[in-house]
Amino acid sequence: WEAVAGADWFKTAQALAEEQDLFHWKLEFPEAFYEKDGALQNKDGFSAVIGNPPWMDFQRIDETSRKFQRSHFRSAKGKYDLYAVFVERGLELVTERGEFGYTIQNKFLSSDYGKALKQFTIENTNVRNLLDFEDAPIFGGTTTYPLILTTTGTQQDTFQYVHLRDATERDVVECLRDVDSMSATIERDSLNADSPWIFPTHEKKTVIESLRHALR
Repeated sequence: WEAVAGADWFKTAQALAEEQDLFHWKLEFPEAFYEKDGALQNKDGFSAVIGNPPWMDFQRIDETSRKFQRSHFRSAKGKYDLYAVFVERGLELVTERGEFGYTIQNKFLSSDYGKALKQFTIENTNVRNLLDFEDAPIFGGTTTYPLILTTTGTQQDTFQYVHLRDATERDVVECLRDVDSMSATIERDSLNADSPWIFPTHEKKTVIESLRHALR
């Protein structure tokens, strides 16, 4: 490895990867492809669904599409937004060793139509990240209430939660660069389809823990 790392072609490749921000699944997740001795696993890899599905409110969905979606997707309930059925389909596509990540609107967290989508999510996957950027202007200054939802097929007892109010584009970038330090750890059992998915932020949890410590 030292000989390879010192070769000119390798250094050139690394510089290009850094410049172009390239991503290679086998290098990013070697534990999903290789055994400890370097041999390729018999069942290597995992499925991944990553995207930014269309956001279209119920009034803009034509009647034919509504009928089809209501008959094929559990999340197409009430006055649903189109991204709900994309989330459901995405979660259907990932396998047991699957990773899922979408940028969607945050309205399903507290809306009536979101109950069906939340129930489907709870029953079929494990939430890894729930990053709510509220009204951050990350799409050309348009208010879209962006949220990043990531899930995993691996059992998770907790997930990371972020809720940024009045966030700027820079705030969002800084958060994504260091999610761990800006997120609150929430118990998976806190996810209830009948309740809003709004939880104490990292700052609030810190204050609460400080008060508990002071009252002991």
